[in-house]
Amino acid sequence: MSGERGILGVRKDPKNQLLFMFKVREGEEWPSSDSGDSDYSPEQDSRTVADHSDDSEDESTTKSSPKQSSRRQNSNNSARPTRKPSRKRTLKQKDSKTKTKRQKRSNTNHTASSSKTSSQRQEASETRHLNGESSVIVLSNATVPHLPPELWLKIFKYYVDAEGPLPFLCRAAKGCRCWAELAAHPSLWQKVDLSYGWLKSTDDTLKWLAHNRLSQCREVSVSGWKNLTNDAFKVLCEKCPQLEVVNLSHCGKLTSIAVSALVSNRLKLRELDLSFMPADAVSAQSLKQVATKCGAALTSLVLAGNSLVGFNLVLNAIMDNCPNLETLDLCNCRFSTDFLILNVERLQASCPSLRILRLANCKVRPNQVSQNVQAQATGFVNLHQLSCAMPVSDSPTIGNGVPDNLLARLLHKAERIQLLDLRGCTNFNPDTLLAAPALNVEQLYLSQSSVSRYSATLRPLLMMWRHSLKVLDMHTHTQPPHC
Repeated sequence: MSGERGILGVRKDPKNQLLFMFKVREGEEWPSSDSGDSDYSPEQDSRTVADHSDDSEDESTTKSSPKQSSRRQNSNNSARPTRKPSRKRTLKQKDSKTKTKRQKRSNTNHTASSSKTSSQRQEASETRHLNGESSVIVLSNATVPHLPPELWLKIFKYYVDAEGPLPFLCRAAKGCRCWAELAAHPSLWQKVDLSYGWLKSTDDTLKWLAHNRLSQCREVSVSGWKNLTNDAFKVLCEKCPQLEVVNLSHCGKLTSIAVSALVSNRLKLRELDLSFMPADAVSAQSLKQVATKCGAALTSLVLAGNSLVGFNLVLNAIMDNCPNLETLDLCNCRFSTDFLILNVERLQASCPSLRILRLANCKVRPNQVSQNVQAQATGFVNLHQLSCAMPVSDSPTIGNGVPDNLLARLLHKAERIQLLDLRGCTNFNPDTLLAAPALNVEQLYLSQSSVSRYSATLRPLLMMWRHSLKVLDMHTHTQPPHC
């Protein structure tokens, strides 16, 4: 049974079978030179053949014919008339020469085999690392192309721009010393998202990154860092003077101190996400400070999921100081008053670049203005997304969601709107959508809305946007539309 042969080679031990391995085994081998053996390599046969040929040549040189030896002796005698050397002495000299030749050949073969085994071991470690068998292997002797550091830095930048710095830079730093130095270059840490959990969400981690990596950082997200304190965030603000985009959503321990440290002397802050923050962090005083300090540079403000007190004052500060605002997100906000009184015409005139307005699950009512003021309003000419959805339930209530007057004023001159979300809104007239100036609506969400109860309005509505409509949500409609 010990000589049994299979498709994977000769079985060495019936109890401990070894089917395949990368590393060349040391010790006794099965005396076989068949290429079907798993441990077989053609180089071994070539070495053995070369060794046998060398030995045969040496034996042929030692076992020469007597005629040739006599001729050599005669030639030596004719060249120098000295005493004839004995035969034993000549044989000893030849034996010493053959021994030296064999030693040289054995040394060369040993070095070649050692180099090959080392390369095979290196390949084995690489394959184990790639196959995921061991995640702790560090290829300290890994061979990488010899390129200038400037080219490696460009290659790293291409990857970081596409996939982000984490976790790539942390893994690349373990490759070699050159890569470790390049991974610490501040230019590769300009856009950092720490919300995925690649690093531990502790104050020490953020402080170390601020001191050693984020000196040129422009965009940072610490969303979900529930234990982040004001001290660590203040260090980040001091060491990163070029911050433009900051996401602080779901940071439950930050207060107004962190918000004031962020906006103080911060003239380039463009996007700020303060969704689901503590009440002190989104107080009226903190939000007014954000609007006044950031000013015209602010293009996006997300306040979703907060309990806002005195937000009318904050909204006035936004309209007075943020003319380039493009995104305003108030989804799921609760206000200190029953309804948020929205001055639609002033918001249209103060923020003409507004592209995204989200008022989902918010109690909003328009202010009272005359018809002439509504007709002369500039409108949201750049508005692309409008969301006024309300929670969808099996039994919608009457008079829920955005009123008809507010919807008509929001859609005034909004010709570029592409997404319209009115789910659960039952307090508007479907004819308001037919009078909307929108030309190319691509996404329309009308489940459990006023339109779903009037089939006569649905057909002309779909005919109006049939050339551009891509997404239609009407899952509670009783009868399918026939278009």
